[in-house]
Amino acid sequence: MTNQVQNNLPTQPVILAFGMPRSGTSWIGKLLDSHPATYYLHEPDSVMRLEGVPTLPLTSELDKYGELIRTHLESIFEVRSPRVTCKMPQFRKSYRNFLGNQFAIGSAYVCKALSKHLSDVQVPRFAAIDHPGLVIVWKSIQSAGRIELVNRNLPNSKALLILRHPCGQIASLIRGRSFMSKKPASEKYGLFEEAIESGLVESSGLTIESLKQMTPVQRLAWQWRIMNTKACHDLDSVGGQLCVYEQIAKDIGAMEEQFKALGLDFHAQTQQFLKSSSEKQRAAYFSVYKQSASVADAWMDEMAAEDIRDVMEIVEPSEPWQRLAATID
Repeated sequence: MTNQVQNNLPTQPVILAFGMPRSGTSWIGKLLDSHPATYYLHEPDSVMRLEGVPTLPLTSELDKYGELIRTHLESIFEVRSPRVTCKMPQFRKSYRNFLGNQFAIGSAYVCKALSKHLSDVQVPRFAAIDHPGLVIVWKSIQSAGRIELVNRNLPNSKALLILRHPCGQIASLIRGRSFMSKKPASEKYGLFEEAIESGLVESSGLTIESLKQMTPVQRLAWQWRIMNTKACHDLDSVGGQLCVYEQIAKDIGAMEEQFKALGLDFHAQTQQFLKSSSEKQRAAYFSVYKQSASVADAWMDEMAAEDIRDVMEIVEPSEPWQRLAATID
């Protein structure tokens, strides 16, 4: 099956920067945003949900959900919520003139402030997204298991799967519990129910009953294994590329190679942001400014040895772990 063209979908190249929550997706996404030619959308599918589309659609279901996903895709690139288009920091773009850049950056700050008090703020664009040479970046933590479905129905899209060490990802999720009011990720059984019903975990003998007997850390490890196994399968199906967080955090040259594979030059603005964001440290949980090399291995001091053993027993037989281990060893 080849990419299907739809009149109302963007004709510009689209980079699908997909991964699980707390996998470094925001930092990698902002690195892509720092390129002057990109138009960045920060988790538009968290604002405009892909209702009716499975989290883990099977290859055999691509035709079944094709029309529905195309309907969603026609709207996803029109989202102009501050949450989607005002993620800081903001960058100057080559497809806007001097005044356009000034107004765009200024309006991002204004709209973000207004959104704290108003629910329907819409951010002006100051440039059309069909501008020649523009590349759209869609960053998502909702659709890693939908890479194949999205790519097959989105012309000119390239998939980038962002993968982080399971202990690093899980430790980060646990770290955020103290101020996150939502239900803990370990208590969300929807992904498990879908994986069991679709047969994706049939060989493991996993059941909801057995999951409920596990520790939160063990359930999070199974989430990592299930989602990233599906994502790796999709990545192979569409010829996408793998981006390992730990590799980027410790080797600037690795990000340059990622940009090259995506058809982007390693612009000076990106190099400057990569340097500043990986050397500075801000305390905010969702900040993209981290001392990345030390943050990548922080889980070694944060997680109990028993929890680490539990995680590794679950993930080591999986395909995503084999790929990650080959990269970071």
